[in-house]
Amino acid sequence: MKRIDVAACIAGLLPDHPSIMIPGLGGFTAAYAPAKVDQVLGHMQAPGLEVRFDENLAADDGLLSSCLVETYGIGYEEASAAIRE
Repeated sequence: MKRIDVAACIAGLLPDHPSIMIPGLGGFTAAYAPAKVDQVLGHMQAPGLEVRFDENLAADDGLLSSCLVETYGIGYEEASAAIRE
């Protein structure tokens, strides 16, 4: 059986999708975080994505399964099994 990296698919999808749902577990949401400047310490933080986990997003929207199917050339059943693992 192929090594299926579910985490890599999640990371690859987050920049282009506001949420990635993991059936039965929850979902990750990503929102733009603007640059920040701490003038006291003289530090600057670049803009980026703020990622959060929400256990209430446990429905299956099919996005993660589709990514696995396309990336690894597997069927939906095998993709679903990899997500469950």
